[in-house]
Amino acid sequence: MKELARLVQHIRPGARASDVDALSALSDGLLTAERLTDGLKWASDQMPCRIELSAPSTDPRTVTSVVFPARHCDPEGIADLGSPEALLAAVPGATRAYVSYYQKKMESELIDLPASASGIVARIRFNRGHFNQTEYREASQFAAMDQREKKREEPYLERYREEEEKELAYKRLTLQEKLAPLRAEQARKLAELGAHGVLREWAQDYSGWGESSNRWLSFVDWLITESTPDDRHGFACNWNWDHGIDVHRWIIRQPDTDIATVATTIWNMLPSDHIPEIAKGREGYTNGIGLAHCEMLLEIAERIRAGFYQPREGFAPIGFNPPSRLKFKEETDAIRHATDLLLPPVVREPIAGRGGAELNQRCPAVFFEILN
Repeated sequence: MKELARLVQHIRPGARASDVDALSALSDGLLTAERLTDGLKWASDQMPCRIELSAPSTDPRTVTSVVFPARHCDPEGIADLGSPEALLAAVPGATRAYVSYYQKKMESELIDLPASASGIVARIRFNRGHFNQTEYREASQFAAMDQREKKREEPYLERYREEEEKELAYKRLTLQEKLAPLRAEQARKLAELGAHGVLREWAQDYSGWGESSNRWLSFVDWLITESTPDDRHGFACNWNWDHGIDVHRWIIRQPDTDIATVATTIWNMLPSDHIPEIAKGREGYTNGIGLAHCEMLLEIAERIRAGFYQPREGFAPIGFNPPSRLKFKEETDAIRHATDLLLPPVVREPIAGRGGAELNQRCPAVFFEILN
């Protein structure tokens, strides 16, 4: 088998097909050739490879390309170098021939070694930074292949460049600029419908978990007409966030809502998850739930700073203890700025007051089955 491996490793474009066919006789059954339209696929557990032959009409028929998978054969001694950058630095004349992307991430990187005297080029493929295979062809063949591949991928690369520029432009925005479009939409709806109208509009269109809009409208009517600040605190403690944040928007817009209810809402929104992503402008947070959460955090913060939430006369304040300190995997100026902007100090510290299990059960039982 070692002799066979030595012979296969030295097969190069230009060799006669008859010489390649002779290898099967030496393999003692370990290496078999499956004839394909464009060549032969040599396979064995020890050393699979692919050898393409010229068209059957050519005389003599010759090898046009040879491909060796890295895990079985490394004729150029590439594996020890470890990376495309190390290969380019170690081999004079080596060039980066082509880079392909998948979902905005580099998928494959192709490095060409200098052509031999006979015009044969060894092309090394790295997949996601790891040595994958060695392929041998004439330089002109590789050039034609690259031209076809680049033409095929150009629409995708153009779209990638546009998306990348859009994402970079978004990252350059301040947090207020990122939130501005959503804030404008919320302000428009609030001016047109009022807080009660915005909430009722949501209930009319919502049918979460198969519940009819009538049941949600009944719940909303109870909130608007009958609920007390203590009721809302119990609701805030029991809300299933799969239903979104629209009901909480209404609660934080009520001047008699207790500051502890506001703080509970903030921490249940998981600010340590959303703030870093909005601050960095990571894809997926340029719109959607992360942006909506941060927009509502900003509305709450502005109301707190404006003194919107005042102690209720005749009622002892509700107590609150933050579940944890804010913890981020990294601390950047953008994250610190976002934290200071969205989380006023009052909601980061304990709030003295009454509490207990009774406050967590103030929502009428008839609504628990649709909320939890």
